[in-house]
Amino acid sequence: MHPAIDSSVLQTTRTQRLLRISGRRRAPCQSLARRLLTISSRLCAILLASWVIAQSAMAQVDVEENDVIVFYGDSITQGGQYVDLVETWLLASRPDWKGRIYNRGISSETLSGLTEADHKPPRPCALDRFTRDLPPLKPAIIVSCFGMNDGIYHPFDWNRFFAYRDGVLSMLDRSFGEALAEDVIILTPPPFDPYQRKASDLKATHFGYRFPYLNYNDTLGTYSQWLLTLSERDHVHVGDLHSSMNDWLARRREEDVSFHLAPDAVHPNTTGHWLMAMTAAKMLSLQQTDVERVFVPGNSETIYRASTTENVPWFIPDVDEKLLAWHCEEGHLPQPAWQADLSELDDEPDDRQIRLTANNDEVWLGTLGQLRDGINLPNLEIPPLKARAEKLHQAVASRRKIEYQAWRRSFAPQKETPPKPEETPEAIADQLAQLATIIEVQRLPVIINWVIELR
Repeated sequence: MHPAIDSSVLQTTRTQRLLRISGRRRAPCQSLARRLLTISSRLCAILLASWVIAQSAMAQVDVEENDVIVFYGDSITQGGQYVDLVETWLLASRPDWKGRIYNRGISSETLSGLTEADHKPPRPCALDRFTRDLPPLKPAIIVSCFGMNDGIYHPFDWNRFFAYRDGVLSMLDRSFGEALAEDVIILTPPPFDPYQRKASDLKATHFGYRFPYLNYNDTLGTYSQWLLTLSERDHVHVGDLHSSMNDWLARRREEDVSFHLAPDAVHPNTTGHWLMAMTAAKMLSLQQTDVERVFVPGNSETIYRASTTENVPWFIPDVDEKLLAWHCEEGHLPQPAWQADLSELDDEPDDRQIRLTANNDEVWLGTLGQLRDGINLPNLEIPPLKARAEKLHQAVASRRKIEYQAWRRSFAPQKETPPKPEETPEAIADQLAQLATIIEVQRLPVIINWVIELR
């Protein structure tokens, strides 16, 4: 939904600023109708361009063998669950990848440099720390996710939008010019959920995080539509979290009106982070399933089971030699449907009962017809895969936590008291070395011996 045009935009100085978005000015003596038409045309152009560009906005990035990837964002990225899942996915699916993923998200930040009047202390601008935090890592790929805080929880306003636009464009310029990144992936902001809106200041006189605008998701939607237009630029790729998660949430609420992805309206829960990971993984060429095609039952912080709502047309080659699974809390991330080579059983009827085992563990009972149609691996309990995936994900999350805390301490005010034993450089190095060993072992492909028994 596009925003209503605020009358203040029609003031002379603001009109001039608005029209500079197209690179030229018009005289302030235009008629009011002419100005309204011009402003509306600009907005329509943004929305129309974003609709067209959306067809190519999901262009993917190929991760090279030694690529370093940096996730750059606000508190949603600082939370980091989706970052952990993406690295687990990449480690398991790309045994040749020897790079790293780093989390450089900090809460409360914006790219716009804006803050609410009652936000104490004022919101920091992420651009102020860019030089310190990104170029030293020498990233090949920067994944940026900002926007939730940039509208400062207000209705849409052109001046706030321009501040966000300028911040995003500055981030892109510095990513290529200063950090020397090869590609930048922009993730549109996750949705704001008005059903979960929290108002901590019931006497607030202005909108803000403590009293958010009820329809703030419309503001984020307009920001997201503009972000999609940036995919026209070379080496800039846009993953539309906002639309995908909005649509997915709407479908779930057709069955369960209380279903939510963000308990406080802003910060995604585990399911929300899992959906974010799906989009980010697709942008990194790790999978092809759209978020909209995924169904996750339940409404808790834990994902118990994930499966696709339809047979996904991508299969595992050489399934008996290399089979990988993904883990999120107590369930698997979606894997492709598996279609075995059943040519030797062509003469058997579809209703013939079969038993499928993996490394001598029974994992499925059904009919030959079902197997011919393809079965979804995430629905199967495959002990060696589940154990391996759990250990890999846990090690990745533990390493991220240690590295992130050490990074934050590196620029925090120095304490007079000595560091805790586990926070000394030697202890940190030892912990990270142990986790690196675990990760390298657990990321290895699992050899599965599949046996189909006719019954």
